[in-house]
Amino acid sequence: MGYSKYDFGGQTIFGATEHSAAELAALIPSAANIAVSPTPFLDRYQPEAIARADVWRNAKETGGFSYNGKTFQSDPASAARIVAAKLAADLAEAAAPGTYTVTWQAADNSDTVLDYEGIKGLFVALAAHNASVFAAAKAAKSAIRAATTSAQIDAALAALT
Repeated sequence: MGYSKYDFGGQTIFGATEHSAAELAALIPSAANIAVSPTPFLDRYQPEAIARADVWRNAKETGGFSYNGKTFQSDPASAARIVAAKLAADLAEAAAPGTYTVTWQAADNSDTVLDYEGIKGLFVALAAHNASVFAAAKAAKSAIRAATTSAQIDAALAALT
C-alpha cells in the first residue's frame, strides 16, 4: 500500500492506495491528469519515526546495562549515583590507594562488592552503554532523514534492537 498526495484538478487529497496513478486515472475519469507524490506522507512520517527512535533511545538508555555478568540500573538517578561513586572512589584512591570498596546493588537486588577498579569499570560500562545506544539512534535517525520510501523508514526503525 502506498501513501500519497493526489491532485485532482486543483483539489489535493492525501490517502493510501494500492493503485498507481495510471490505475487511478482509469478508475476515476476526472483524474486523468493525476499527480502522485510521496513527499507529503514522508514529511509526516519522518518526524514521527524520528520521535520513535528518540523514545527507543531513552528507553534503552534508562533500561539497564550489563557489567561483570550482572544487570545494573541506568535510570537518571542510578546513573548519577554511579558518577558520584566514581568521583568518591577517585578521591579515596588518591588519599589511600587500594582501600576503597563499596557494596553496589544490581538490578536484581543482589549485592556486589566493588573495589576502586570495579567502580571504575561500572562507570565505564555505563558510559559505553549510553554511547552505544546513542550511536544506534543517531544512525537510525540519519537513515530516516535520508529515506525516500516508507519501507526505508520502517527498516531503519527495525534496526533498533
